[in-house]
Amino acid sequence: SQGQMVHLFLNGMYWGMYTLSERITAEHCALHYGGKENDYDVIKVDELEGEKIVAADGLLDSWNQMAALVEKVRSTSNKEYYALQGLDINGEPDESLTPLLDMDNFIDYMLINFYVGNGDWDHHNWFAFRNRKNPDKGFRFICWDTELIFGSENENITSKDNAGKPSHFLRCLMRNREFKNRFNHRAHVLLTEDGLLTPNVAVEVWDSLYMKVKNAVYDESARWGTYRRDVQPYMAKGHRYRVDSY
Repeated sequence: SQGQMVHLFLNGMYWGMYTLSERITAEHCALHYGGKENDYDVIKVDELEGEKIVAADGLLDSWNQMAALVEKVRSTSNKEYYALQGLDINGEPDESLTPLLDMDNFIDYMLINFYVGNGDWDHHNWFAFRNRKNPDKGFRFICWDTELIFGSENENITSKDNAGKPSHFLRCLMRNREFKNRFNHRAHVLLTEDGLLTPNVAVEVWDSLYMKVKNAVYDESARWGTYRRDVQPYMAKGHRYRVDSY
């Protein structure tokens, strides 16, 4: 979703640095991807309901159909893998089949989360959406609430396998050789030469974000730097958070 960095004041009191961002709703999808709000299924995990998968907007029917079909993907046949894309057994478009999962979007979505080491995912913190009237390539995923990333260069979350969640879908799809080749090809594009996930390009993105906040974080530190020390001293070991120390 699109967003903007802001300084937040509540009733005149400085409250710190925040990212004001669009929430993933049917309204958001209609605005950015076309169609009407009522046409969209927007799926998420509801933390208040025990990490249950729910429809934030629309219906769960197509999501459940997709999830069930993913479970059936096999290594000995492309039938289910193709069916998820609205294709027949030969990989040709089939008007009797509705696309349920945008494979290229899904691959990119998994690669970016693996790359940044998103540890607070995928038991929650994700959205998927699909237009029922114009399903295009099927459900697409959007990154959400991903501030707990790049914690360590040794972070490895590739072994995640949460039932009914994106990580489990990947496990099932990897049983299929065509999908595995597709995944490997996309990883090669993104992780080599001038790919978006190569060091030089990633540093450019990182630096562009840093330049926006490099001065603002001093205000953030002045406002909240004593919070851990005073409220949760075991987290900060009694020290105040200062910009130049972290």
